[in-house]
Amino acid sequence: MELLIQAMASHPGVHRTVHIMGGQGFARCGREFAHLHGNGLLDIELTRERATAVTAAQLAQAHHLFGPSAWVSIWLNRETDLDNALVVLNEAAALAAQYPDAKRSPPANVDSQS
Repeated sequence: MELLIQAMASHPGVHRTVHIMGGQGFARCGREFAHLHGNGLLDIELTRERATAVTAAQLAQAHHLFGPSAWVSIWLNRETDLDNALVVLNEAAALAAQYPDAKRSPPANVDSQS
């Protein structure tokens, strides 16, 4: 988990925060796009379309509470989990920068925009 925190802390424009329910949050442009629970569970916000694709590619699971949504969850148990998490986190950070004022998930058509 520490490697993930270090990697995201060195990511341009990403700031560490404290998640509202505890744990480590990650924000860009003032918008939290992910948080890491103390038990090794990482939650990441994408778009619904990208969350579905990431889940289908087995890079993540549907969110542990919301189920299929714009949020996905990754348990950090193995080294491959960290690799997958960093791929998905980089995408989420880019989306957060693209839509900093969005209160929730970016617009559904974000995948077709450049």
